[in-house]
Amino acid sequence: MPNAATTQSSSASQTTGTPIPLTYGYGWVTGKRHVYHILQNTNDSVNEYTRLGLWLLGHGEWDGCIELWINDLLAWNGGIAAPKQLIRGYGFNWLAALDYPEGIVFNFHSGCDSVIGSGLTTPSSVGPDQGLDVLWSLIPPAVQPLDFSRIAYYTLMRKQPIVAQTSNNGNDASQWTDIAPIGLWRALRCRLFDDEGNQTGYAFTTNPAWHFVDVLLRRKLMPDYGLDVSAGPDDLTTAVRNRFDWGSIFTAAQYFDEFISNGHRRFEGNYSFASQTTLQAVLEQILLNCRSYTTEYAGKIALNCDMPRPSVFTFSRAHILPGSWNANDQMLHKSANRYIANHRDILVPECSSIVSITCSYGANPVVTTLEPHPFQASDQIAIGGTNTTYDGNWTVATVPDVINPGATNEIDPSTFTMTTKGTNYPTSVGAGGAIGLRYSRFKERAPEFWHKANMLARGVVGIAHFFCVRSNHSLGRCALAGW
Repeated sequence: MPNAATTQSSSASQTTGTPIPLTYGYGWVTGKRHVYHILQNTNDSVNEYTRLGLWLLGHGEWDGCIELWINDLLAWNGGIAAPKQLIRGYGFNWLAALDYPEGIVFNFHSGCDSVIGSGLTTPSSVGPDQGLDVLWSLIPPAVQPLDFSRIAYYTLMRKQPIVAQTSNNGNDASQWTDIAPIGLWRALRCRLFDDEGNQTGYAFTTNPAWHFVDVLLRRKLMPDYGLDVSAGPDDLTTAVRNRFDWGSIFTAAQYFDEFISNGHRRFEGNYSFASQTTLQAVLEQILLNCRSYTTEYAGKIALNCDMPRPSVFTFSRAHILPGSWNANDQMLHKSANRYIANHRDILVPECSSIVSITCSYGANPVVTTLEPHPFQASDQIAIGGTNTTYDGNWTVATVPDVINPGATNEIDPSTFTMTTKGTNYPTSVGAGGAIGLRYSRFKERAPEFWHKANMLARGVVGIAHFFCVRSNHSLGRCALAGW
């Protein structure tokens, strides 16, 4: 059963007693909102109705954010949003937002160990350390400031306009709304080892072999290691290092990282354990993800992967006991083979096929699709399969209006323009390739596989031959022989 030894949870005073998520690989995460505040009665139309808050991500140390979306619009994207200093009465370091010119305060704390007592009187941290975040200075004093040692979190400050804002009056509460963030994150960093058990690195990884080692260290073998923001985690003790069969783990890790014909690694792990569960259940999901199993012999834990074996096996009488095997033609299953899968797509799902892309010098590229498309202005899209420099991420600039909306002869648009990214693009591209919404990446899918043609699992069925045998009598007789 779940207990404190298998799944850690925070105190009720911090996050109402819910488990702290354990996340590996990439993940779309909002986090648990710990504190949220609206600035009011500031006597300042610039900052009035600005929202700020703190969201807890999970066990640290996380690697960082790739994209941050606020209210379904991309607000921050890696290094694209350059820092800028805005004087808004507080002097914080603001980032230029991609969807709204006023910018955001976005501080990420990776989830290392905090220094005891650091910043509890004067909030000054902007991350990635676990000092007290600068936004605590604006949060009411009734809320206890905390460092959240070993928990990754982020803080946001943003004056969020409503959709289709009719006025930018800073003192009009109806024109400003709450913020609902979600980010694409690189989650936990893990130790990396060679085949002798020597630590060779400490970094973000999607390799299930290093997730397997990390969760065993966190939950079973060495849960009390130190985690410094600069030096990383403590090295393994000799006793802990000797608990692993490093040869099998390193071999599996190398096998998982190999690139296969579709250009992707053989096995990658992206999963979040957000509910209270056992160590065994966590290990089971990691091992299922990479078609592996674990063994323990002489005190050493090994990782064994289902690697390719010979595809042909010659079956002979040497493999059976005399008289113990009989062939039969029994019906094993009477219904269709039907399977409904649940998964999240790694790639951007296709929305429309491309007929052509044209672009005049310096102008926005014009895309024509095979069928009417679902895109709207400001959508973040991805193009692939054209085998040109157009393959990549784009922003929709303009979309033609629907002709005769709601009528039987309604015509939906099959063209749109994209915001130009320079002049290093072909002036004309023919049919080929596809477009998808970047926001739909990692969305849950439930495809149905229904193999109706194979409704009966049976062996090879021979051909029946009829022949007639005549006797000396006037009447013949017929016999049936099966081959």
